[in-house]
Parts: sequence; structure tokens; C-alpha cells
Amino acid sequence: MSGPLPSLTFVVIVHNGSGMIRPAVASVCTAIERAQWSGASVLVVDDGSTDDTVVEVEALASETPVGIRVVSQANAGRLAASRAGVEQAESELVSFIGVRMRMHPDALVNLAAELTQHPERRVWNCHIEVPRERNPQAQFWHVMTFIGWRRYLREPRLVSFGLDDFDYYPKGTGGFVCPRDLLLEGYEALTSLYDDPRYASDDTALIRYIAGRERIWMTPRYAADYLARADMVGFVRHTFDRGTLFLDSYLHPGTRLFWPLVAFFVACPLALLLVLRKPRTLLAIPAVSVGAAGGLAALGVKPRDIRGFSALAPAFGVLFGAGLWRGLFLSARSTLRRRAGKP
Repeated sequence: MSGPLPSLTFVVIVHNGSGMIRPAVASVCTAIERAQWSGASVLVVDDGSTDDTVVEVEALASETPVGIRVVSQANAGRLAASRAGVEQAESELVSFIGVRMRMHPDALVNLAAELTQHPERRVWNCHIEVPRERNPQAQFWHVMTFIGWRRYLREPRLVSFGLDDFDYYPKGTGGFVCPRDLLLEGYEALTSLYDDPRYASDDTALIRYIAGRERIWMTPRYAADYLARADMVGFVRHTFDRGTLFLDSYLHPGTRLFWPLVAFFVACPLALLLVLRKPRTLLAIPAVSVGAAGGLAALGVKPRDIRGFSALAPAFGVLFGAGLWRGLFLSARSTLRRRAGKP
């Protein structure tokens, strides 16, 4: 590559990631080596792991020329761990990687080219692909993201977005690249509906702040795979937790989903009352499912993915909805504590 590249730290957040952490970090190291990015390194933030996570990282560090450093802390949740990683980084740019991510080998070759040719494009969202073969959960999440962000996913291409169209494009901290000083500024400005940071959103609210200051770029040439969970226990816990995080991200006036969330909380007790009074209304669910499947097919969703989505949609509705209600409870409790002057 011609021209100097900014220094870059990949912050890997992990809690009990034994068996997953090594291939995740190895994929980043491979991408760094292929890009010949001499100023890129890896910082693993061990968020209170009790398994062999650190042992696996240290073994990999002895086998690769890429610099790998480990910082361990008591378990404090993703938000606290990601912030600690940014504070510990000593680079111009910072990116985040989860243990379920696998960076594409040439992802950083392509990102380096973009930064060299367009140094003003400093913030990048990673294009995420989800391998879906024989995994109904991966198929389900693919459909969910496609519905929400089809403006980009129908035709992945080089795009940028800002605050005005923020809610219409994919975003997440996985592979997100941003100047370190801007991330630190975002953390300082970050607020949550909850007083317990373990439940707070660690991605959307932070990225929304950044989008209000610089445009966010993305391209399918800077990409990674995300390995979706395949076990139902993981699906249950993940979906429930995502509901709580989602509320913290979007129950704010001005976001695309503020009023739909308000409508959800109003409609839930009314729907429950209707079912209790007229149980036969549940017979309409199969017809609704058929109609939804037809609508997805019209959008271009593949039949295999529709089947996976249809199989898990009822469980998702219950679990995600329960997570939203937990979030509302946590929000109300936090508000009452603040008004009472309690920490």
C-alpha cells in the first residue's frame, strides 16, 4: 500500500470464550498479515473468564508475529469491557471483534486501500455475513436483519450513512472501526435507561453518537463472518438479552422504533385480555404465519431461510418480548432510584 496507514488496535471482548477465542483472534491476525499492516495489533479484554480463554490467547500470541496483548478484569459486562479496551489501546483507530466473528482474509487489504485513497473516511462499519447451512437460528437472524436493513442488504455496496438515515442501515460494534478519541468522546456522552451497566446497550447508542459527528462507511469488501448459535439454550438466553439491549437502544424519542415500542407495550395487555376472553383468536396464528411467509418470499428471502424463520418466530416473539418488558422494568426502577437519590 502507498502512504502511511494509521495505527489500529482490534479490541476483542471475551468472557469464557474457550474454543472460540483462538480462531477469532487468528482470523484477525491473518487479515493483518495479508494487509502488511505493521501498525495493527490485538488487545484481548478478558472479562472475568473462568475457563482456558487466557491460556489459548497466550498460546496463539507465541505463534504469530502480530502483537497480541491480554488485559484481565473482573466480570463487568460488554459495555465496561469494551470501554476498558479502548482506554487501554494506544492506536489512532480502534475496532472491536467478538469471539463469534471470523474476519475475511482480505478484509484489511481492502480497508487499507480505502483508508489510503480516502483518509477522510475514518469510520467504518463491517459487512457481516452469517453462514446459514443447516442452522435454523442463523436463518432466523438473517431474515430479521434483512427485514430491518434491506435498504443495504438487498444490494450490498459501498455506502455511507449519518444520523438522518441511521436506523435504515446495518450497524454493530463487531468490526466497527473508529478513531480512538471519537470513541472515548462517545463513551463520555453515553447514557442508558438502566443504572446497571451490565444490561446497557454497548453498540447502537454509541454508534448513533458517532454518526452524528462523522458519516459511517461500509462495503462488502470489508467483511467478516458471524457464527450464529446453534443450540436452543443459547438462543433463549441471547434472544431474551437482546430484547433488553434493544429497548435501551431505541426507546428514545426520534429513533425509528420509538413509537413501535410504545405501541408494543400498549398492545400487549390488550392482546392478552383478548386471548383470555376469546381463546379462539389463537387460531388466526397459522393464517398470519402463512401471510408473513408470502411477504418474505416477495421480498426475495430464500425458502430455506423462511422455513428457519417460521420455526423460531413464535419462540422469538415470547423471549424478545419478555426481554423488552424486563428492560421496561429496569428503566422504571432506575428512574425511581434516581428520583429517590439512591446510587
